[in-house]
Order: sequence, then C-alpha cells, then structure tokens
Amino acid sequence: MTTAPDPRRWQALTDSAGSIIPALYAEGAPDTVIAQLGAVFTDAARLSMVGAGMFLLAGLVGALAVRRAELTMAP
Repeated sequence: MTTAPDPRRWQALTDSAGSIIPALYAEGAPDTVIAQLGAVFTDAARLSMVGAGMFLLAGLVGALAVRRAELTMAP
C-alpha cells in the first residue's frame, strides 16, 4: 500500500533538488533512501552534461560545415 507524498517534501524537491537530501538527513531518513537520492541526482547531472556536450558538438560540426561551405564557394 502506498501513501500520498508529503506536499512539503514534494515542494522542496521541485524548488531545489539539492536541498532535500540534507533535509531528509536531518529528519532521520534511512541511509538507503539518502544514498539512492544522491545516486539519482548524480545520474541526472551526468545525463544533463552529456546532453549539453552533444549540443556543443553539434554546434561545432555545424560551424565547421559553414566554414567549409564558405571556402568552397569563394571565387
């Protein structure tokens, strides 16, 4: 049986994801919950960085393609 999430915790999670872990630790949450949240936030940050890196790479490839097109079109 599941219970409804505590609205205060949900608000803390959506307002500032990093602040909920110390708050749960201060409330005496189980170490397994805190460790799992830390792992999830780390994975989310890693995926965000990979996505940002892919966009930067796409921008670099686009810039190089424009430069190459400019050089081939020059008289």
